[in-house]
Amino acid sequence: MVGYFVAWLALVAASMPVSFSLIFMGMAWLLIEGGTMVSAPQRLIGGIDSFPLLAVPCFILAGVAMNSGGVTDRIYGFAKALVGQARSRTLNEQLDAEREQFVANLQHDNAAEGLRAFFEKRAPRFN
Repeated sequence: MVGYFVAWLALVAASMPVSFSLIFMGMAWLLIEGGTMVSAPQRLIGGIDSFPLLAVPCFILAGVAMNSGGVTDRIYGFAKALVGQARSRTLNEQLDAEREQFVANLQHDNAAEGLRAFFEKRAPRFN
């Protein structure tokens, strides 16, 4: 098995596209190990029949949606505000600063409206 991996790395290092090198190594495995051509499609379908593997495109889609909406910039800014000065503060100072930041974020009108809408089981009306 290690030999197949090394051969695949050699193909990738030789500038062969990853998809073609995977196909090539799969065919080489079938020929060398004596696998049947009937088992190849079964193994391919069995390999992609996985919920964690199915989640990868969903995470990519969520990331693209967050980038296009500008959410990632706000999340990054929030995280930077929380831990940006962490190296120059003591632990207690950093914990106090984080608590103040969380309280400031929760005191926003939209946060209050979101919580009210959640508890009243209705759509929020943000301003």
